[in-house]
Amino acid sequence: ASLQSRDRYGHTCLVSGATWGLRGRSFDSVDDGIATPYTSYAAPHTILTWVQSNSLAPATSKFIVDNSPGATGFMLRQESGGATVTAYVYYTVAGLKDRSVTLPNTNFHLITVTWTNTTFSIAINNGTFNTSTFTSDTVINPNDTMEIGRNIELGANASWGGVIGEVQVLSGRAINFLEKNRYYESTKWRFV
Repeated sequence: ASLQSRDRYGHTCLVSGATWGLRGRSFDSVDDGIATPYTSYAAPHTILTWVQSNSLAPATSKFIVDNSPGATGFMLRQESGGATVTAYVYYTVAGLKDRSVTLPNTNFHLITVTWTNTTFSIAINNGTFNTSTFTSDTVINPNDTMEIGRNIELGANASWGGVIGEVQVLSGRAINFLEKNRYYESTKWRFV
């Protein structure tokens, strides 16, 4: 099956098993996933996603990741038995940068990640950004597909367990706190 991105490009995204429901796509923690076309991870960049983890999520589980082996690109990973979400991005000089937020419960939450050549940030819902700053650098860009719902740490076709309601990818733009909160307020009615 497939779906089309709702941007001006109308990219075809390949869906494997992730079923559509009232609030988004459900992933079974076995083999579901969505593969998007090539995504540039060059800075600046923003990813906003509404997620709801379920009890099937393993202790460590990636749910949005570039599909390249090794230390390149970007990933969002649920960790500590599902209690935190950590974002990772790889830079040419600074190396791996990571920032985390705590998931207070298994309800839907908006996870926002932004990066530039000098900052890397993550936030949950309408909260403040947890930010790392560093000397000017560039992201290692894998020129690969973005996998949504895939947990490649468990195998090529393994998946994360939960519902992903919406994923917004803004290439060439790192939104600020006010923009994030406007997005949160304008979309939360669908999820909370």
